Formats: sequence, structure tokens, C-alpha cells
Amino acid sequence: MGSSVDDLILGMKIFCDENVHHYDPITPPLPWRSQQCEDIQNPENFQHIKIGVLTECEFLPLSKAVKRAMEESADAARRLGFQVVPFTISEQDYLECNDAFMAIVSNTGADEMVKDMKESCETLMEPIREANMIREAGWFMRKIIDFFLWYIANEKRQHRIIKHLKLVNSSKYELEMKKGKLFCERFAKKWQEAGITALIAPQFPTASLKLESVGPMG
Repeated sequence: MGSSVDDLILGMKIFCDENVHHYDPITPPLPWRSQQCEDIQNPENFQHIKIGVLTECEFLPLSKAVKRAMEESADAARRLGFQVVPFTISEQDYLECNDAFMAIVSNTGADEMVKDMKESCETLMEPIREANMIREAGWFMRKIIDFFLWYIANEKRQHRIIKHLKLVNSSKYELEMKKGKLFCERFAKKWQEAGITALIAPQFPTASLKLESVGPMG
């Protein structure tokens, strides 16, 4: 998060690391492309740059505030001369991405993260505590959780989202990793075919800070 373009550029420079795969083998190298960054900021190039806007769909509904923020961002890009086009993610795309993410989080690093937090005497935030409880649940407890979400709480969407939030054996995990990599390839191809350079999209779930709180809250 940031309150200016320079803030966002600095944040991305921190995230990008061409040697990140040395620390995390499941993450590809992420080099920072300085020349590309400069070219994108050059007003003479704006008319040749296409920006996608993620379209709202039934399985990913937007709040009024998030929808307004996306519309204002798209309008601002148009006024600057960028090409702004709709970009769609199907429900199947979303579910495949979610399943791969849940499988990776459940079986790579989650144990160490929770262990470090406990050893540091940190209080686990409720979402992390609940996710970890579901992840570690045995067969019987998982059946109870699934029954509660589906039949009692009527949280069928949540029930589907956490389907792969569980510990699996190495063979099953390798298959989930393969599915994730194949999804990335398909999505990258879809992005390239659309010809977009950037995508205006909400973060799910979102918990936006008030503008006056951005500074003191980071």
C-alpha cells in the first residue's frame, strides 16, 4: 500500500528479487525491470499501453466502495490516454487458483510460520488460528466442519473455498503443485492474448484503510 506512485514503485522494488528462487524454490525469479518502468511512465507511450479492468461476476461480488474505487481508477487511466479494456476471470479460473493456493499454503511454510509466531509469544489472529485449526483437523473433525458449513451455517461458498485447506501426503502435494504451475501457464497466455500491461483488480477479501489513516498506519 502507498499514497503515491513513488511509494508503489519502492514497494515493488522490495518485492522483486531475481534470486528469490534461491530462498523459495516454488517462486520464480522476479527481476526488477527499470527500463520497462521508465517506459511505462513516459506520457508518449500511454496511448500504446492497454490496462485491463477485472469485470465483476456473481462468484466475486464487489462492495460499493471497491467498485467505485475501480471505476475511478479506470477513468483516471482513460484521461491520461491509456487504453482501458475489460478483463474477465471465469469461476473455474478462480477455483483452480484458489485450490492451488490453499494446497501450497497448507503444506509449504504454514507450520514454520505458526511455530515462529508462537515462539515469539504472538497472539495468532483469529483468521490464522481458524485456518490452522481447519488445516490440522483430522478426518472426523473435518467432516464435522464441512457438515456445519454446508447444512447449518449455509456457507456453501466458504465450504468450497477451504476444500484444499488440509495436509496431504507428498504425492498428492506434487499433483497440486503441478496443477498450480499449469494454471499459471494458462493464465499468463490469457494475459498475453489480451495484450494488457496491468490489471485493475480488487483484493479479496479487502479491508481498506481510510485515506486519512494511510500515513500513520503504513
